[in-house]
Amino acid sequence: MGIVVGEGISVVAGSDSDLAELYTPPITAIAWDLAAMGRHAATMLLERMRGNEIERGRGLTVPTELIIRGSSRPLAI
Repeated sequence: MGIVVGEGISVVAGSDSDLAELYTPPITAIAWDLAAMGRHAATMLLERMRGNEIERGRGLTVPTELIIRGSSRPLAI
């Protein structure tokens, strides 16, 4: 169709990886603190194993970073 990634269309991955960085053009990606997510999940599991009630829909905020690479471009306004 003649559309060039990073020029005619932007691509953003929902999770960062080595592949996103190595692709041509490199893919813009979202990076989360996976260690923090793992610690939170382990804490919740231990609470449940102890018989504590876990509130449904509990929110979690973890450090998040948008890594801008060649697959995205600014909006043309």
